Amino acid sequence: MIIGIAYAVLTFTTIGYYLVTSCTNPTDPTILLERVCNYNELSFHSSNYEYYCNVCSSCVLQGSKHCAYCNRCVSGFDHHSHTFNNCIGDINYHLFYKTLHFAMWFTVANMCISGYTIVDLQSEYTQKEVKIMASKYFG
Repeated sequence: MIIGIAYAVLTFTTIGYYLVTSCTNPTDPTILLERVCNYNELSFHSSNYEYYCNVCSSCVLQGSKHCAYCNRCVSGFDHHSHTFNNCIGDINYHLFYKTLHFAMWFTVANMCISGYTIVDLQSEYTQKEVKIMASKYFG
């Protein structure tokens, strides 16, 4: 029972971190600030920023890079993940790492449960009975 609960928690935590990582917007905060200022007709002081993206035509922070897949500048760009369909940068890197961490433990739990099941089946049934059961399920 405890193993089942732990497995369910691990499963839903992994899925939850995956979804949060996929939905987090890693766009450079300077670009977001500039858009908010433009939308609200406020002045944006571009002279405060040293770096500029020619593709976005916006000021960016140092270390930002323009992603060709997403067509946006990402603060602290690490890579574009096709699995998450999102860029991984400063804003969502910790979420990406936690997703990988929980996915690793999910895989370890699957291997342990599978190993336990195989050992349990072998001790409960004779080799002949296991072959008969396997032939029923797998043809």
